[in-house]
Amino acid sequence: ILGPRHPYMSTGTKFLQWLDGQMSGGQPTKLFDDELRNFVWVEDLVAMVMRLVEDFPERPPPHRLFHCGGPEALSRVDVARLLCAAKGYADSGGATEDAAGPRIVPTPRAEIDLGYPT
Repeated sequence: ILGPRHPYMSTGTKFLQWLDGQMSGGQPTKLFDDELRNFVWVEDLVAMVMRLVEDFPERPPPHRLFHCGGPEALSRVDVARLLCAAKGYADSGGATEDAAGPRIVPTPRAEIDLGYPT
């Protein structure tokens, strides 16, 4: 689920805010390229839930399981590229990728240290 920072929590960072910080700062950032997700914007999800609540019990949902993902499967690399395009950030850290290296570093998930004890 993507969306703005939670208004009642001053701590913690959501993926989109973290990614924006990484891309605006120009640091090389390793991102999963082998794991796809169907991202959905939080307001779209809220609108869907509100519609279900408003229609109930007169029109109960036909199913008990709902897929609430977005219209296409994206990797974190794809989301980073879309964010860079939307915000006007260069995909590379310098004038050319050779000069400063890539800003977005596609990396298999198994090669990224997630900080969990092994």
